[in-house]
Amino acid sequence: MFLINAIYFKGGWKGKFDPSKTQSGIFHLPNGSEKQLPMMSHICNYSYLEATSFRAVGLPYGEGRVSMYIFLPEPSSNLDEFLEDLNAENWKSWLSQFREELDLRLIMPRFRLEYEMLLNDTLKALGMEIAFIPFVADLSGIAPLLYIEKVIHKTFLEVNEEGTEAAAVTLVGPPPASGPRPFVVSRPFFFTIHDNWTNTILFMGTVTEPM
Repeated sequence: MFLINAIYFKGGWKGKFDPSKTQSGIFHLPNGSEKQLPMMSHICNYSYLEATSFRAVGLPYGEGRVSMYIFLPEPSSNLDEFLEDLNAENWKSWLSQFREELDLRLIMPRFRLEYEMLLNDTLKALGMEIAFIPFVADLSGIAPLLYIEKVIHKTFLEVNEEGTEAAAVTLVGPPPASGPRPFVVSRPFFFTIHDNWTNTILFMGTVTEPM
């Protein structure tokens, strides 16, 4: 028996990036080295937040119900410090502080993420250990002698000029000096895909080396 839970999201940007404006740029890796990457560029009205240790931008999809939020730690900070401050209270406060920024020049890399994890130990630690033991697990409401052998979670996400495609399955260069304000995503960052109507996070992750 397999128990499968799946979520799928495909969203086109409200303001799409022009592929002809995508150019090679530098992304700074956590170890101090640099990597040349295709960097997308677009000038649009974005939701924007500037805090002490990070800046953030909201990119709406379609009619704006769902957005991707990118949180970029300042050079004086780093992604680990940002994640230490990431909790429900701060998240709610940050979202309430976003304001529309007219003609923001956003420069960011295309990226693709894949993640897979065996959840057996995690679920056992949460109190489900008995469900994994043959002849001891009690799943008789489904069928006799059933037990869970393994639970695997796998996530895929791709961001490009058109928008974002994402799925998750659980199997039991410097900008111009003038013009619009620049927001250059050239170092590790945190992102979420967020439903603005229900205030629900659909996906979240960190990007330290875009592919």
